[in-house]
Amino acid sequence: LGLPGVFVFRMSLYGREAMAFFDKLKEADAGNGKCVDCGANSPLWASLSYGTYFCLECSGVHRNLGVHISFVRSLNMDSWSEQQQQRMTCGGNTAFRQYLRQCGMPEELQSGGGQFAGCESQAEGAIRQKYNTRSAAAYRAWLAERSRG
Repeated sequence: LGLPGVFVFRMSLYGREAMAFFDKLKEADAGNGKCVDCGANSPLWASLSYGTYFCLECSGVHRNLGVHISFVRSLNMDSWSEQQQQRMTCGGNTAFRQYLRQCGMPEELQSGGGQFAGCESQAEGAIRQKYNTRSAAAYRAWLAERSRG
């Protein structure tokens, strides 16, 4: 879904400028307005590895996956380089979910934590399982290649 030709990338974005950039990406893909893993509103964390957005609770699970699986950044507390902006523009929650659906990933894994609201160990397990699949690894590689231009 990414729209790389529509966005002008700046050297580095931080704080308000970064949030304005991510607001534009949310306008382009409404799916970015909800956590890709549990569906919580207004996620403030992202995975550069997948170009996806998630909530604070799910960000902890992503951090525990390791940077080789999911490289986590805060939308408003970290600075975002041009290359990182490009990668997030090429990704998006909707594109990631569509890809997983095409690969035949069960919906209960795609919605991860939302299905197990109130049971953190099951939610964490579903998220871990989703991101440790061949499909997720293939998407990571595809997004890395695509974002290089």
